[in-house]
Amino acid sequence: MEGLGVINCIGNDYVFGQTKMSEGFDISLFKHPYKLNSTVSSLIIKGCVKGKINLNEYQMSAPCLITIHPDEILQLQECSDDYSAMHIVYSKEFINALSAYIKERLPFYLDIYNSPVFNLSDEELNSYMEYFIKAKEIVSNADNPFRLQTIIHLTMFFFYSKTYQFRKARGETAKTIQNPLVNNFLKLVRENYKIYHSLDFYADKLCISSKYLTTLVKRKTGTTATDWIEKHIILEAQALLKSTNMTIQQISDELNFSSQTFFGKFFKRIVGMSPKDYRKSN
Repeated sequence: MEGLGVINCIGNDYVFGQTKMSEGFDISLFKHPYKLNSTVSSLIIKGCVKGKINLNEYQMSAPCLITIHPDEILQLQECSDDYSAMHIVYSKEFINALSAYIKERLPFYLDIYNSPVFNLSDEELNSYMEYFIKAKEIVSNADNPFRLQTIIHLTMFFFYSKTYQFRKARGETAKTIQNPLVNNFLKLVRENYKIYHSLDFYADKLCISSKYLTTLVKRKTGTTATDWIEKHIILEAQALLKSTNMTIQQISDELNFSSQTFFGKFFKRIVGMSPKDYRKSN
């Protein structure tokens, strides 16, 4: 991924990088909304960064861990002079391979989606630095025929540790969310939200009623099924409005709305302003 100071990698599946303002980190690469095509974990060691993730503003100050999923939107606005961070980029293929081992993907996904920035204690920072440094060591050893398998198992430890620490911070270590229907629903939404906006489509795909899907998703995630669908559509629309020269009509077509007028009403209902006004806003 451009701009993350790539040092070592295993093909395009697993990339380790490091950035520092003192070494010429170019924040301008992320000045405009940038849609990720991989999962990125960034460990902020020193300094701070101000920016937006999925167009929500964050002040990301060391020590903290930032994790962003594919198709989510990153925009950086300011960076302190002492900023220093390590990054790991995971391809979709790597995450799919990892998913075969991790059975509790849903709680991890929900935790990070809702709280992509996780502040760390000094002890937690040291723990995560051990993971990043060990990952760099493994990836650097190109002669090791088992380095991909080693990285997969090391990353499993990292993912489970993050989920545990996040839930511990909220006093929810005993609480888990395990439901294959909800997991499959979220996967279907990520894959189909540009074309299919109706809850009935997803319920039919899962062979359940829309009413049951609504109740289940709300109970397990705290967010309604319709809100999950609309959230994906709006984030995509906002990214296209801010980061492309596509006309509003083209964006409406891209997101499969029946007309630009209907798209405009949908957008204003959720965002509070028209697509045209949003594009002009800072």
